[in-house]
Amino acid sequence: MGASKAFLGLDFRKWRSVRARTFSEYQFILQADISRFFYTVYTHSIPWAVIGKEKVKYWLANKSKKKLDKHWSNGFDVALQSCQSRETFGIPVGPDTSRLIAELLLAGIEKDDEFRTFLRTRPAFRLVDDLIVGFEDEREARKCLAALRRALWKFNLQLNDEKTAVLPSRVIYREKWEFEHNAIVVSDVDAAKQETDIYRLIDLSLRYCTEQKSDRPAIWACTRLVRLKTIEPNFQIILDALFRLSLEFPRCTSHVAGFLINHQVLCVGLSKERTLKWIKSMVKAHLAHGNDFEVSWCFVVCGVLKFSLSSDDLPSTNVMPNAVVFALLGLLHEKGLLGVPLSAWPGRAHLREKGIYSECWLPFYEAVRRKWTTDRKLIAAVSSDPILSKMLTEGVSFLEDQIFDAKNLDVSRRVFSKIPIAISALKAKPKLRNSGNIAISSSDFEY
Repeated sequence: MGASKAFLGLDFRKWRSVRARTFSEYQFILQADISRFFYTVYTHSIPWAVIGKEKVKYWLANKSKKKLDKHWSNGFDVALQSCQSRETFGIPVGPDTSRLIAELLLAGIEKDDEFRTFLRTRPAFRLVDDLIVGFEDEREARKCLAALRRALWKFNLQLNDEKTAVLPSRVIYREKWEFEHNAIVVSDVDAAKQETDIYRLIDLSLRYCTEQKSDRPAIWACTRLVRLKTIEPNFQIILDALFRLSLEFPRCTSHVAGFLINHQVLCVGLSKERTLKWIKSMVKAHLAHGNDFEVSWCFVVCGVLKFSLSSDDLPSTNVMPNAVVFALLGLLHEKGLLGVPLSAWPGRAHLREKGIYSECWLPFYEAVRRKWTTDRKLIAAVSSDPILSKMLTEGVSFLEDQIFDAKNLDVSRRVFSKIPIAISALKAKPKLRNSGNIAISSSDFEY
């Protein structure tokens, strides 16, 4: 819950200062981004990055596969395949383990003989799969770009051409809308003006989204709204704004969920019906289409706010949901918040077709460990497996039960606590009205 991250002390804002220095010293900049990096990683390429591709190929060609099998990097390959029905493409998005694997792989790419010659004598820095290199000569920059393409190709990766280019540093700058958005001020003094300002923030953000064909302005608006310190006078207006943005731009869902959890006393009390209506509409809109991000956040909110879901709230149980979604359904079932038995989903058919080592191994394991199921075949499959049975004996769990007891959630840092945030809305009964006042502070946003 606290410092339980694999990466500690990372300063993502340093990216901006390093960029600024590079742009001040070099006339040409190579900006590169790997296309759908986490989704297209070839798991067999992890040993290539650590051991060397040619050496791995040599071992396999000379009947020395045992050497590869014993190497720790091959263990990552095997483990990742086990999590996704033996598929060799893609690694999970989000876990810190994937960040570690990404660094192993990208460090191997940077060791490419041709590509690394361009990195030795000039500033180059990378943030996960985004790379920037400074050059004094445009031709050298383009040679480096070609070398990078070839290095990536060896690992079955490709560049995102829309985000990759060699450009003069003078034409690399932030979009105008970002400065206009940051310049929007919401009064923290005059109550009536605060209400006007918040409506203006939403209207301008929607306009920027349309002009830019991007949801980033909406996400920025959500981020500003959830940082409010004084919320009780305009709580309903804030909810309307957040719900509208998440309806139009689903990537806002996590910020809305964080706000609802951080102000759950108000949501459960004065705005229960409104909040529950939003959750149900989001679940119906996204569950059937496999939009796991939105659905997962809605289920977390249900668990924290103790909202129950019935069969009418779930559009379909004909398709096995994503493993994370199914695990959350299990937790809701465990808390008595799910009016549908887990057996309503085709878990048995999935187990019969793909076995225990499929993408649903985690909810299957937790279903047995937590006694969510009485299915004998599932229990036997988990109990007879040498690894899973040992974890059962040790009481290992991969789910954080305390998430449903969260009182404070920080979406950007991905941490929560059971200590409620100190806001005036939780100390006194606010006088809500159809229109009111909010105060937000403007700040510089970087994503």
